[in-house]
Amino acid sequence: LSREPSSNLTEAGLILGTPTTMAPEQIAGEPIDGRADQYALGMVAYRMLSGRFAFPRTPDDTATLGHHLFTPPAPLTDEALPAHVVRAVMRAIAKRPADRHADAEAFAEALTDEDAGRDTAVDLVGGAAEYEPQTLLGKLIKKSLGRALGRAE
Repeated sequence: LSREPSSNLTEAGLILGTPTTMAPEQIAGEPIDGRADQYALGMVAYRMLSGRFAFPRTPDDTATLGHHLFTPPAPLTDEALPAHVVRAVMRAIAKRPADRHADAEAFAEALTDEDAGRDTAVDLVGGAAEYEPQTLLGKLIKKSLGRALGRAE
């Protein structure tokens, strides 16, 4: 299969990922970097720590993708979780890449250092309530997903 040019898994304009963990910028078709992976890892950590998804579950992948753009994640409220772990995970799943940890090393440090993240402006509900795309394509995708969620824009 890999010898055939049409069998490539990725191509320009194709979004590839798991709907429950995809970063907003990835969904919007915008440039991604390691912070998109951090978002996905944060979503997995959120589920592992809480036993639930950060957003309402839907049987429709389109609505699931829309939640990453529009819906603030439910707060991690388990009192047994150390506050620094909650801060680290919620910052990793911030809507805007600029609100996330600088890199994977900073995320790992925040998970283990009780003082990490105390000075961050990102609150415990993941920063901005909605993702604001920077490209025309991203804005069109957001508008389309908003319609799928029944949101008027």
